[in-house]
Amino acid sequence: MEQLLQWVKKLAVFMILSSYMEHLLPAGYRRYFHMCTGLILILMIGTPLFRFVNGSMGSDFIYLVEDLKTGSSVYQFEGDSAGVFQEYYLTQYREAVENQIRQLANTCGLSVKDIDFDINEDMESDTFGRLLRLSITVQNKEDASGAVTELRKNLTSQLGLSGSEVRIEME
Repeated sequence: MEQLLQWVKKLAVFMILSSYMEHLLPAGYRRYFHMCTGLILILMIGTPLFRFVNGSMGSDFIYLVEDLKTGSSVYQFEGDSAGVFQEYYLTQYREAVENQIRQLANTCGLSVKDIDFDINEDMESDTFGRLLRLSITVQNKEDASGAVTELRKNLTSQLGLSGSEVRIEME
């Protein structure tokens, strides 16, 4: 949500500055200025879409964790209901993480047999919801070492883990 707000702010500042600059230019140069600012605006609007398509935008976990920390009124409850709701959302988060890991493995051509991971569940921590450790068991296929290397690279970049925190075993 915060990224979206920053993106909109950047667009608004660009539009305000470009309209101000337009009034400073002589009339003969305005159409060239419009063309240049239009191209820049297209790039500014398209960049998040290109990042999303390329997969370098980060994972869906970031948004889910941000909703858990800030947007959910569940954690404002007191008593037994707060614990129930918190456990429910953490279970949903764990399932989303597991599904994301399975999808990443499938894109690398690997079949996941078992996934084991630990998540930082300390709500006061800045790294709340971050994976602390990840262990995956994949089914052994011929010539899968390149796929395992690609999976490790994807997992470290998408989940924000270091190489030592990811363990991939072949069965």
